[in-house]
Amino acid sequence: MIWHAVRAGLTAVSSLRRSARRRRIRFHSHRDDFLAFLKAIAATTPTSAHPSPIEQFLGAHPRAAKVLKDSQALPKSFATLAYYGNNAFVFVDSAGTKHAGRYQILPALGIAHLDSTAAAKADSNYMFEDLRRRIAHGPISYTLAVQLANPGDPTNDGSVVWPDDRKRVTLGTIKLTTIAPDNDALQRSLAFSPIYLTDGIQLSDDPLPALRAAVYALSVQHRGQGAAKTN
Repeated sequence: MIWHAVRAGLTAVSSLRRSARRRRIRFHSHRDDFLAFLKAIAATTPTSAHPSPIEQFLGAHPRAAKVLKDSQALPKSFATLAYYGNNAFVFVDSAGTKHAGRYQILPALGIAHLDSTAAAKADSNYMFEDLRRRIAHGPISYTLAVQLANPGDPTNDGSVVWPDDRKRVTLGTIKLTTIAPDNDALQRSLAFSPIYLTDGIQLSDDPLPALRAAVYALSVQHRGQGAAKTN
């Protein structure tokens, strides 16, 4: 059962990573934990004796176990999937008051998942195929919001989920209206950096945005080198 949960969890994580970057998936706050998680997966097979390496890992890391349990249900569509930012930023209001918060992107259609029958039939590309069909019939809308931290909520550890009762402020609406005709090429050339911020938004004490920016820049560099070799 644990092995099937891991596989389902990884499928959900993979789907989310291939989308607009994140859903409510938060793994580990330390790189050593994440490395140990990957090694445990690699060492576990459907015939592993119990407790298997992944069972041992999850027994010692309840946060990771909760992630896998919560992510077993596959999303029905990108249009019915919520995206929750791990990293905290500082939002400055018109009076100059600073508030720590995390982004949330919430689907206008509500959150929905596949039932077990549909999930068993879904291939690895079903969400992207669904995305093209939906956009052909009209825009896909989301509410862009920020969840504000209460005093004492950790802002430097993305693995800690803040309670749902925290105040949520609506920032605007996001609409997906088309898929770029050169989408594949753009994915290889475009660069995303979480440290390029607009006025009124600042970095917090969360160490990961700066690290992510460096890793993403390196990724773009390697993609460019790979493209040059194939031309």
